[in-house]
Amino acid sequence: MKYFNTTMSMTQIKATYREWAFKLHSDVNGGDDEAMKDLNVQFEYAYKYAKSHNIVSDEEKKESAESFTRKFYTQNGWCGSRYDSSLSTTDIAKKVREYAKYAYPDFKFSISCKYYSGGSSCSMTLAQSPYELTNEDILDRWCRANTQMYGRTEFYNGEEWVHEVTEENIAKYKEFTKRKVYEDWNFNQYYDFGKDMTERSPIDIRVLDAIADVMNYLKSFNYDDSDAMTDYFDCGFYMHVSIGRGRDKPCVVKEPKNFKITDKSKKEVKVA
Repeated sequence: MKYFNTTMSMTQIKATYREWAFKLHSDVNGGDDEAMKDLNVQFEYAYKYAKSHNIVSDEEKKESAESFTRKFYTQNGWCGSRYDSSLSTTDIAKKVREYAKYAYPDFKFSISCKYYSGGSSCSMTLAQSPYELTNEDILDRWCRANTQMYGRTEFYNGEEWVHEVTEENIAKYKEFTKRKVYEDWNFNQYYDFGKDMTERSPIDIRVLDAIADVMNYLKSFNYDDSDAMTDYFDCGFYMHVSIGRGRDKPCVVKEPKNFKITDKSKKEVKVA
């Protein structure tokens, strides 16, 4: 075989397929349809051989060569557990809206979608929270920990970029960050909330937990096989996740009815 051999492990076979599929597929640099067909035939043979002669995972036992070749051509391609090609972005937005309302009745999420040439997008915005999004302690710790950029002191204090950590600049930085949190705080869909977000966001962990859960539910309907390094983009829909819709429509804090804070109901607020 041109692309595979019988000594390859399943991992090597999949990696080799991704590498060649990305080079040969018609969506990339013109591609070569005949060579792509030949690659798929050889991959199916190599896949079956490895499956019967190598130790494979339980997931790989259930998987077929055809289901794998459906995608992915990049190394980091993924497909959500609820992905269904028959669902439109409108259908997905409706499901996420229902989930958020059921799972987090004291929060209000706005879920909307847009269609345009080349694809669609789904936007998720936190419009109301039962908790304050941040507090003085979280802001102070986060702002003091984020005064460095590219190895040097540099941060925006709400008026200008500054290169000196002074109490006056920190105070302005905190005030600017607080407004940003309520009015227009955006989340990168690729961040791992559990690992990154308490460090990257000056936001109460209870609010982050709710956003993370609804965002992960939304992601479970998506797939992404993009490779920004080569300007190759392929996903089910683009995602935009934020808090607030600008200065005129910031996130509102509203305690739920019959909500009473007690010592037992208080939850420790974690900060970076």
